[in-house]
Amino acid sequence: GNWDRVETLLAEHLTNPELEAGVRCIAVQSGPSLGAMVIAHRGDPGRALDAARHSKAWELRPGPVEGQLAEALVTAGALEEGAALAADVLNRAVGWRWHDAARAMIAVIVQRGAWDELPALVDKITPIRHTDPLLNALAERATGQALAARGDLSGARESLARALADFQRFPHVFEVARTQEVLAGASTGAERAALLQAAVAAYRSLGAAPHLARAEALLGMN
Repeated sequence: GNWDRVETLLAEHLTNPELEAGVRCIAVQSGPSLGAMVIAHRGDPGRALDAARHSKAWELRPGPVEGQLAEALVTAGALEEGAALAADVLNRAVGWRWHDAARAMIAVIVQRGAWDELPALVDKITPIRHTDPLLNALAERATGQALAARGDLSGARESLARALADFQRFPHVFEVARTQEVLAGASTGAERAALLQAAVAAYRSLGAAPHLARAEALLGMN
């Protein structure tokens, strides 16, 4: 949850981008994409897209750099471009290099509300899902959202509660808040209000302005 530190590190990446352009290192080339996700969540998608595109892949087969760029593109609103890049990784990379692209594709499905596409993706990533706690929790949350969309609130609450517990164990402050917000949609009364209040507090502490505005609006409807 130290997003101010993320912005500082991103600025270091972007100060001399020409020095990084030819560096064949996943950590170096993924830095701009990871930083861009924070920028996007803080409400500046244009700057996020510009930062993300400083990530330069170099391998013949796509892998983590492309996967993390896909995540950043999706987060910043370039949904179709991000989806195409994530699909390319999932189609051409070996399975142990799918993690980042799989997270991006889950985000695509959630944003589109394309719940019929989720089972095939979940089945595809089963071999790697339980080696990646973050991916596993995101898949669990998406499953809960799909169940809620189909009217199965009981099943949705079970999946969302499991996802929330996983995110809290990290802890992953932002994804905890997002899951609390989603779980609030399947809850009522005092429980719903408490979940939204917790999400609002986390979004405010992170400076996640678009998420804060949305959650505050939902809380106002409580």
